[in-house]
Amino acid sequence: MNDSNISEYLRLVATMTQKVANSTPPSWQEGVVIIRRNRKRVECEITNQEMSENIAVTEEIFLLCSEIANFKTSVDWVSDWSEAKLPYVLGENPGDFSSMDGTYKYEEGVK
Repeated sequence: MNDSNISEYLRLVATMTQKVANSTPPSWQEGVVIIRRNRKRVECEITNQEMSENIAVTEEIFLLCSEIANFKTSVDWVSDWSEAKLPYVLGENPGDFSSMDGTYKYEEGVK
């Protein structure tokens, strides 16, 4: 894996998280974008452990989640992951955010 792949991955995550931050209700201080993949099927969910409601996933956010899933399954990456959790924390102003380190769930024994 080269630096340009890592840069592209980070750009995709930052773009997706910015779109999510702009959609996040003012009552939230943080959230988690969960991308699940089952073979070629991709699901995306935006949650907050403190709040009962989830954010509706727009088509634009879904397409960015799908792009991350497709990018992360390319030949340069380990492809046997089934779930990604990408947390973020909102800043003081609308649309401000900080991305946290994401975690990936892999098949048993694969990393």
